Amino acid sequence: MLTFLTDLRLRLLNHPAVLGRTTHALERRDAALLAWLAWQGAANRQELARALWPEVAPAQALASLRQRLFRLRRTLGVELVQGREQLHLHPAVAHDLAATLPEAAHEAEDELLGGLDYSDLAGLDERVEGWRARWRSEAEARRAGHAEALEAQGRLADALGWAQALAQANPLSEHAHRRVMRLHYRRGDRAAALAAFAVCRAALRAGLEVDAGEETQALARLIERSEAPRALQPLGAALPAALHAALRHPPQLVGRDAAWARIDSACAAGQWVLIVGEAGIGKSRLAEEFLRAAGSQALWLKAHAGDAGVPHALLA
Repeated sequence: MLTFLTDLRLRLLNHPAVLGRTTHALERRDAALLAWLAWQGAANRQELARALWPEVAPAQALASLRQRLFRLRRTLGVELVQGREQLHLHPAVAHDLAATLPEAAHEAEDELLGGLDYSDLAGLDERVEGWRARWRSEAEARRAGHAEALEAQGRLADALGWAQALAQANPLSEHAHRRVMRLHYRRGDRAAALAAFAVCRAALRAGLEVDAGEETQALARLIERSEAPRALQPLGAALPAALHAALRHPPQLVGRDAAWARIDSACAAGQWVLIVGEAGIGKSRLAEEFLRAAGSQALWLKAHAGDAGVPHALLA
């Protein structure tokens, strides 16, 4: 029976195999070879041979690589790998290393090359671990992006599920914990938001013997001193502009939390705010950061020394 490349698909995640009319499980060196070409696009024949057979002479390693490629071609009936000095997958070969999301938030993430062990192949082992780390990082970024998209759509409960899965998978990520805190608050549960902060602190102390960073603590203080939104408000209902923006991008003005809170309270009450102090202590930056976080339209006017003697200089 003839086999066409379009009938085959490489599975390089979890349990590496070539899928077609039948399933052909891949031996670990074959799996690493095909993953290398799928991940990087092409590789030098000699470099591949040295990495896959580091324990033998270069000539013997090249011979072993030729035998592997011949055996794959004979077994599958098609030529998956092409090239002479530079090897690459046939352009028609499909594989599963395309960016995808699991169907559910708490579904286990796929692992590149599954549990195959390369610890006896020093150079290859380091390379595979690098691929796996990069794959996990990109998978985490995809999940985080999905959570952000759900939040932007107002699907806060769905976004929270993905955010919690991210925080559980990477308990030392303050970014992940802050997302959980923010989503709890936006759903009207300030207590759960502060409990998430406590979980974050406990994880960091247990894992790294450090406290949460200033940005995470600033978010917790912001939530603690703010009134929780009504729990029954519709999904996507807007928070006050200043609070919503600050929750998404917590202030990083160290030592300015009290001033920020007073400005926030005054603006919420429709009051005027006058910031006074010595030159160079950060008054302008505090005002600029607050207005930027609030997303408010503002008219920026800047006074200079000597303006008092020039009529209407401030408006010029």
